[in-house]
Amino acid sequence: MLLCISKCIKLGWQATVKRAFLWAVSNADTLVALTIAVLVSILSLAGSVSSAIVENATVATLAVLAFILLHDRKLQEGSREQFKRLEQKFDAQNPIRIVTGQDITRAIIEAQENTEQWFFRGSTATYVRTAILPDCIRRARRAGKEFRARLEILDPTSDEACENYIRLYRSLAEGPGSPEMSWTVKGTRIELYATIVAICWHRQRYEYFTAEIGLSKMASTFRWEASTHCFILTQRGPRFPAMLIEQKEPFYNLLVSELSASFRQARRVPVELAATVKLSDEPTPEEARTLFSAIGVALPSDFSDEDISTIIAEALHAENPYRK
Repeated sequence: MLLCISKCIKLGWQATVKRAFLWAVSNADTLVALTIAVLVSILSLAGSVSSAIVENATVATLAVLAFILLHDRKLQEGSREQFKRLEQKFDAQNPIRIVTGQDITRAIIEAQENTEQWFFRGSTATYVRTAILPDCIRRARRAGKEFRARLEILDPTSDEACENYIRLYRSLAEGPGSPEMSWTVKGTRIELYATIVAICWHRQRYEYFTAEIGLSKMASTFRWEASTHCFILTQRGPRFPAMLIEQKEPFYNLLVSELSASFRQARRVPVELAATVKLSDEPTPEEARTLFSAIGVALPSDFSDEDISTIIAEALHAENPYRK
């Protein structure tokens, strides 16, 4: 029994010595600096060395400390590079990437580059109308390429759809001062009609632009968007995380198929009939009324020419709502 205890104590002592030795080796530079500083301090207090030796020893200590700092910085940089490589490897293996803040805006801008299509399912498509559509058509025109847009938006002729949309966003508002609290059914309709006008107006000005519009009664906080390169799922603006899926991933095709299935169930707007109505560079209220009549999207009876002028202004001149 005593022999076993003695053996255990001996093994424990050997392990302790080994750990201490390894620690001393890994921290040798720090121990050197500390030893020099302690010895010089003791000898200086005892008056055994001259001030010149003390100064030289101080310089040597500072040099060792500088070496330690540089060495640690190099190790940290190496660790950061290694972490970055691991992160990139993880992103490459992960089919779904989460993006936040301004990275969402950058991802959408990158998705617009050289894309031949833009599919959308959401509410008013304000961002598509003001930022994505003009940019994509401009790029397509410059390259002489075709561009296709397919939008599924809320039905502006449905009181229920517009009211549900407002109610949903108000229930998620952060407080009484949130912008959503001032939204109205009429304002929502104006945004929706503006998106339809914008599609028809651009379609008359670029021959290789084809567009489809579907009207839905389902309000959602999500926006589903697909370019040729990737699929992006956003929610309530750049303050909330978004999901990005590259075209090479299987999920991309599945989600695009989901958009197609949803669009087939929406009420289709015969956009091709808009060609029977000539829209000026600055359309008049009368032209807009004729347009909506031709494509079978009725305007509310109480909409005045001033309201329709607002629709036209929102369609062609509204600013990007997320631009700072």
